[in-house]
Amino acid sequence: MKNKKHTTIKLAAGIFAAASLALAGCKDGDNVYDGPQTGNVTLTTTWDNTNLGEAPAAGYIVVAGDYYATVKKNPASQQNLLPGRYTGYFYTAADKITVGGVDANTVASVAPATAPQGEAGTFIAPRPAFFYSATKDMTIERNKKYDITVPMNQQVKELTFIIRPSGDVAHLITGVTAVVSGVSGQWNLHSDQPQGNAMKVAVAFSQYGNDWIATVRLLGITGATQVLSGRIAFSDNLDPVTFSRNLHDVTGFAAFNSDKKTPMALEAQLVDVHDEFSLGDFETIADWTGREEEVNAQNRSYQVTGSVTDILTSDNLQGVTVLARAGTGVETGDYFTVGGTTISAVTNAAGQFSLALPNGPYTLEFNLDGYDTGFANVSVSGGNVAVGAKRLSTTTYQVSGTISSVSGSDIAGTVIKVRRGHDEIDADFYAPGGNVLSATTDASGEYSLSLPNGYYTLAITYGSFFTAFVNITVADSDVSGMDAELNAWIEVGPDGYDVSGTVTSALTNNPLPYASIKVRSGLNVTAGDYVQALGADMAVQSGDDGNYSLPLPDGNYTLEFSRTGYIAKYLSVTVAGGALTGQNIILSDVPEVDDTDGVQDWENGGGIIIHR
Repeated sequence: MKNKKHTTIKLAAGIFAAASLALAGCKDGDNVYDGPQTGNVTLTTTWDNTNLGEAPAAGYIVVAGDYYATVKKNPASQQNLLPGRYTGYFYTAADKITVGGVDANTVASVAPATAPQGEAGTFIAPRPAFFYSATKDMTIERNKKYDITVPMNQQVKELTFIIRPSGDVAHLITGVTAVVSGVSGQWNLHSDQPQGNAMKVAVAFSQYGNDWIATVRLLGITGATQVLSGRIAFSDNLDPVTFSRNLHDVTGFAAFNSDKKTPMALEAQLVDVHDEFSLGDFETIADWTGREEEVNAQNRSYQVTGSVTDILTSDNLQGVTVLARAGTGVETGDYFTVGGTTISAVTNAAGQFSLALPNGPYTLEFNLDGYDTGFANVSVSGGNVAVGAKRLSTTTYQVSGTISSVSGSDIAGTVIKVRRGHDEIDADFYAPGGNVLSATTDASGEYSLSLPNGYYTLAITYGSFFTAFVNITVADSDVSGMDAELNAWIEVGPDGYDVSGTVTSALTNNPLPYASIKVRSGLNVTAGDYVQALGADMAVQSGDDGNYSLPLPDGNYTLEFSRTGYIAKYLSVTVAGGALTGQNIILSDVPEVDDTDGVQDWENGGGIIIHR
């Protein structure tokens, strides 16, 4: 229980000068220092008659005549008031409750609500926030000091209904709906009595374990008739049970308005006698305040939390629908419901979910388009449960094709790797589960690999051949005919010396693979024929580490470095009886690449990107 505290404020000066107030029960004090024409007031609110025990952090509202203010629980500076007679109204702001009217007609009203289907009458919100108020008549005389205490009253009472099925009835119930009549939609703060016509509230029952429980909050009851009428629905084509009980006859219910601080609970037994269901009378749970925590512990819902990831990529999966079935290992049948509503959750951007479930064993089901349905067992027992990460497997399709060489030479064993997205030749290889996905061609040059829906670029490599790239799109079906031809590097014979170095990107400073290196005779020669070897242009390609090596005989040469998406660059070298190392080059990228014909040819030959 919280320590009960008082809240003291000093009322603002002069605010009641034109008001019509009636101040009584005040303590006269010594003459005040602020002047003989005013009275000095210190206000203290007490909260013993509420479930708070102390003033709420948001404060409360003070209304008197033309004065209106929100007062925090910290005291204000000392102020003085002009003489007069006043009635002050003190109340808290509360969701779904408004306060209006003047003086004797100052009334708190509960917000209206839509009537359930098939119901007649005027309905109000069934669960407004807790509301607290007080009224105080005051008289202020000049040259007096007043200490005024205002006890705040709780004006909303919580009422809980519990239906306890017996035997095997619990698993047959599919929903409980009900309405309570004879409730007060308005409360007069001046008279501290209900006002206006009797209203109704809809009662929404939810299943907690075997029990069906509903809680409403009421400003009060009005009249001598409060009827709880409802319907219990069953599965297996069993006839529903309808019930109607006058709650005013229940022990203690007639005094509902006199003690709103203490919650009230009513319970009734649903029994099965030879397949005939009947609901007994509702009775007051006399020690509800003491039993509430125990009952709630048995029947309340707890948070089952976890996350969902891709089993191959470990990426968090957003938009996964999570549902539950009662029992472990139950992968078919009806989903778990509360009050006729299926309990479900959807994962957020971080792949996380939170599902509210009462005590019991459950099978969770995970559904996302493009993935196989996943299941996980969980048991809730008096506390929240973290189930950890659930990994879903993607539905994959076969991607296949044939790889050959332009020259017709045997290139069995060609390796095919994958990058996500089209035209991706620099991104990391696709590595589901942390392992790079790859395939190798057989003796016929054929390959096959499995991919989920998406856009991809295949990187096709073999020995001293230029890498080829093939764009593919997987969309709910297998993809065949993803073929490519590889061009071989052409090098000078063994009488040359190695000229080697590294190609890097000016943008990233990282090694740049797939750069084509060709050769012209002479220094600083940037146009004209390339050096020939075996009847074709001499050319090599930088590897994954950006390194290249080109054998050249003695002489002067200009090396040309080119790559799709980069500006060609030139480097002059002289070979004189030995190898040359450290012949490095940095390439700058081009903002755009011409792709109007659907096929990007590498500048000056080499690897290709083939659009499918």
